[in-house]
Amino acid sequence: MRTFDSRGNSNITTPSGLRTVAGGFAQLKQNYSTWLEVVSAIRYDHYELHSPLVATGGGGDRFSPKITIGVTPVAGFTPYVSYAEGYRAPSITETLIFGGHATGGGPAFFNCPDGTAGLFCFLPNPNLRPEVGKNKEIGVNLKYDGIFAAGDSFRGKINVFRNDIDSYIDLVASPPVAIPPFGFASQFFQYQNIARARIEGLEVETLYDAGLWYVGVAGHLIQGKNVATNVGLSTITPRKLSTTGGVRLLDRSLILAAQWVSFGPNNNVPVNYLPSTGYDLINLYLTWNATKDITFTASIDNLLNQYYRPYAIPTSSTDGTPQNDVLWSSPGPGRVYKAGLRIHFGGA
Repeated sequence: MRTFDSRGNSNITTPSGLRTVAGGFAQLKQNYSTWLEVVSAIRYDHYELHSPLVATGGGGDRFSPKITIGVTPVAGFTPYVSYAEGYRAPSITETLIFGGHATGGGPAFFNCPDGTAGLFCFLPNPNLRPEVGKNKEIGVNLKYDGIFAAGDSFRGKINVFRNDIDSYIDLVASPPVAIPPFGFASQFFQYQNIARARIEGLEVETLYDAGLWYVGVAGHLIQGKNVATNVGLSTITPRKLSTTGGVRLLDRSLILAAQWVSFGPNNNVPVNYLPSTGYDLINLYLTWNATKDITFTASIDNLLNQYYRPYAIPTSSTDGTPQNDVLWSSPGPGRVYKAGLRIHFGGA
């Protein structure tokens, strides 16, 4: 990865590096009659990370198992239990980020070890270890066809889960120090391994498809915390509710869809973090299958151009006074227009 921006901040905070990731996956599905299904799987992950700008390098690998058992006592209704382990290698940014955080036009509070200055200083962590998650899940899958009319269908999934994560990677601040006359602020932030984190919650997905139109509702309630301190994780979205509806026109070759997504704020964060905001987004989508080999797509995300911060972020002040952070720090994208064209050549 190479980094560049016109102001130079990305070159400072994220040195170039090489991250190599590889993996393999094997799965066995076994059925007994129509009422029992057992899925067993194993995944192998390997990574290597090197940078010419920071004297660091590392790597690792792991085999991660998974097993799911589902029972179907009546057609369309399948309760299941699942256990799965996961492995996430640290990213280049998490390992190598180094230098002063941009001030956004305000004063620089600290001089950093690399000679830059900023609101605070990022420190690299060459000893960052991969995350290992152990997820326990119980839920039910729903699958029904021909409910109100021939050709319609309903699909649903409801589940509760708890994921215990060893060596969870999070951004950790140093103790605040006085910055007269601005109050107090942390000088250093570094991605570190938390000994153990826990993410748990409820997830729901539903979709009714009548053929010429469809509507779906999905959402989750999630909480995450550092088990040692009982303080919340800054990267969690506690509440999400999404409603999507669409119609199929021109002999179902044209699909028009709209989506409303509502996110709740994350206020359970460390004291030196600015909480994420609650926000609502409206998105529009179009898909036109002009022929079997030509498909045109277009979308508008965040139609109303809402301002929001999807995740909690470090602050440059802890005394409660107004600060630039609430204006410029880590907002999500505004209105985004996208278009695409897919053309298929050759055989089926």
